[in-house]
Amino acid sequence: MKNEYLLGEILIKQGVLNREELTAAINEQKKQGEHLGKILIAKGYVTHDEVCRALAVQLDLKYVKLSDYELNQKVIYIFPDHVVKEYRVLPINLEGEKLTVAMADPLNLFAIQQIKYVSGYKILPVLTTEEELDKYIKRYFGPIRKAEQAMKEISAREPEDSEKLLTAEDVEKNVSEAPVIRLVNSIIGGAIEQLASDVHLEPQEDELIVRYRIDGMLYDKMNVPKDMEANLISRVKIMSGMDIAERRRPQDGRIGLDHGGRNFDIRVSTLPNIHGEKTVLRILDKANLILEIGKLGMDSNQLEIFNNILARPYGIILVTGPTGSGKTTTLCAVLNKLNTRSKNIITIEDPVEYEIKGINQVQVNPKAGITFAKGMRHVLRQDPNIIMIGEIRDFETAEIAVQAALTGHLVLSTLHTNDAPSAIIRLLDMGVEPFLITSSVIGIVAQRLVRVLCPYCKKEYEASEGVVESLKNKIPDAKGRIILAEPVGCEKCASIGYKSRAGIFEVMRVTDNIMELVLERKSANEIRQMAIREGMVTLEKSGIEKALRKDTSMQEALRAIFITE
Repeated sequence: MKNEYLLGEILIKQGVLNREELTAAINEQKKQGEHLGKILIAKGYVTHDEVCRALAVQLDLKYVKLSDYELNQKVIYIFPDHVVKEYRVLPINLEGEKLTVAMADPLNLFAIQQIKYVSGYKILPVLTTEEELDKYIKRYFGPIRKAEQAMKEISAREPEDSEKLLTAEDVEKNVSEAPVIRLVNSIIGGAIEQLASDVHLEPQEDELIVRYRIDGMLYDKMNVPKDMEANLISRVKIMSGMDIAERRRPQDGRIGLDHGGRNFDIRVSTLPNIHGEKTVLRILDKANLILEIGKLGMDSNQLEIFNNILARPYGIILVTGPTGSGKTTTLCAVLNKLNTRSKNIITIEDPVEYEIKGINQVQVNPKAGITFAKGMRHVLRQDPNIIMIGEIRDFETAEIAVQAALTGHLVLSTLHTNDAPSAIIRLLDMGVEPFLITSSVIGIVAQRLVRVLCPYCKKEYEASEGVVESLKNKIPDAKGRIILAEPVGCEKCASIGYKSRAGIFEVMRVTDNIMELVLERKSANEIRQMAIREGMVTLEKSGIEKALRKDTSMQEALRAIFITE
């Protein structure tokens, strides 16, 4: 405890902490048993940098801010990757037999002894923050760096005879070599670490571009030389069970992957174009699937209305929105809520993206005669309570869904429409009679996904007079000064300014008044106005309210709201 008090006294002497703050932190430290420095940082009294500087004084060590230090790359790679990551050390300077090593915990004598044994040098530990250490270890030893090293290794090998015609066996041998394997693994590993949903491998005339889709937006990550393209794509094909000799037709495959103790399901699609085969890997992380309706992003009023709709024993519930708006996630959360041993739940999906324990999930397979419509007919003979159809695409599927709802089943499905009222018009356009719609459809949810501002770097600002005036027309409760937030970018969010996504929603009940409008074949706008009068919060209002709560930026909310098909 003496050392803990000494740290606090040093911080006070340095002028970054006062006596009252130290006393409060020490009282908290007695309850938690946590290090005083961590408590001071958690309470916002001091920064990581200030604590490290004080620790350096306390331990009589040199403090190094890596961002201000000229790093020697030859020295950095003295240790292999696993040593750097296991002992959390970064070699930064070598003078004679003395190796300077940056550490967040320089009192870890075991780590110092081990790296001394591995390197053969006398170790001189210096102190740095955990945040900076993580940043530089990721920069120099992360997946992207590994990919770059693998590309150098591939290019350094003897070139193939350009006149030689390679057989499928030759290609398979090439892509089974370690550098190609490491290159592909590094690209996929980098995508997983950056929480990307998709990896795009895009052949160009003179190179292959690798892009990650993170929180709905595509970002360029690396350029692969053209002569490595064929081996890279072939390696992905082998991993996903595709035919590597077939390059003229689109193919689909699947990769099961364990990364860091987590299981990932990766769907792979190839599409031949004029420069090669464009390949997209969709990464499905089962651990990150939201299975609670309350965590989707609905406000309390919307959540209450939606739960009341779900409590109905039969009828059709539709989830609408453009591709990539989170409809599947919402349906999975709904199924998880409704999933009990007393109910038989069957789904028909194309494809089955997430497996949910206790639910019977059927994959659409046109070659085997299983389409949404034909599959529904068979499902109805399986004594279901709840049926989920991946998408209503045509009149035949819509007609069977209506019949199922009218015969006492709860039916869940999706439609590609921009808002909730437009779903009614889409069903009418498909040929479903108005009286069948009013007899079966009980609720419609429209949604979008907005990027959530990074909590570590978002910056607040006062909205301009023009924005305030505009918001008063849309949100009557918005009065006086309005404080919004905008993205900045930091190490925690990979300099993007956003981290993760949340939904914005409009939840529409099909009430008696709306039924009358449907029977009269009124427009979507008239249905919308009635729904608003009956308490529906529109997508626009939902998005703006999220911006007013500073969960997202106003620009991001407006971008998401006005996405069309």
